[in-house]
Amino acid sequence: MKNENLKTNKTKLIARLMIVVILATGVLNLVGCNNKYKYNYFRVQQIEAEHYQPAVLRVNSTTNIFEIDDCTLDLEIGIHKLSLFGRIDDNAKEKEYAYSQNQNITFALYFCDDEMAEVYPQSTQNIKSIEGHLFVKEITEEQAFTKEYGYNNLKCNHVEKITIPIEYIDANSGAVVLKLAIYFVDKDSQYTCNRFFYIKLEFQRTDDNTIKITNFYEYGGLI
Repeated sequence: MKNENLKTNKTKLIARLMIVVILATGVLNLVGCNNKYKYNYFRVQQIEAEHYQPAVLRVNSTTNIFEIDDCTLDLEIGIHKLSLFGRIDDNAKEKEYAYSQNQNITFALYFCDDEMAEVYPQSTQNIKSIEGHLFVKEITEEQAFTKEYGYNNLKCNHVEKITIPIEYIDANSGAVVLKLAIYFVDKDSQYTCNRFFYIKLEFQRTDDNTIKITNFYEYGGLI
C-alpha cells in the first residue's frame, strides 16, 4: 500500500512539473521570445580586403502588407562602429572611409527606382538635385561621427520613420530603392560620390489600395 502511494505521489509530481513547463513556455512566448519584427532587413559587409564598410542600414516593420499611401517603415542608420563601451573612434573617418584631410565627407539618402539602383550619383555642387534620385536627407560630417549615428553589434542608435513615396509603388509590381551615397567634398564645394550602397524592396499590388513587400536585396558599391 505504501509503495502504491509513493507511485501515485510521483505520478502527480511529474504531472505538475509538466504543467509548469508548458505554462512557462507559453508565458515566455507571450513576453517576447519571438522576434518583434516579422519582416526584418539589415546589411553590413566587407567590401575590400583592407577596408571594412562600416555603415549599416536596417529596415524594420511588423508587417509586409501596407496601404499604398502609408508605406511607413522603421529605418535605422549607423555610420560608424562604436567600441564595446560606446566610445567613438576619433580616426573612424580615415580608417573606415579612406578619408582625405583636404576634403570633407558627407552622406545623402535617396529614393530611386530599380533602373537607377546601381547608378552612381554624378559629381555635383547640389546633392539635393541628382537626376533620377529623390533626395531624402543629408547627414553631415559633424552629425555622422557622433554617438547618434554610431552602432554597436549592429544595433543602431539612430532610428527614424520613413514613408515610401507613392510614386515609387504606384504600379502592379516593381521595386523601390533606398540608397545611401557617400560624398567627398573638395575646397570648391564639388561633391563626388566615393561609394554608395542600397536596399531594394520588391513589391506587388494586392488590391487598389494595398501592396505587399515580397523580397529585398542589398548592394555595396565601389569606384
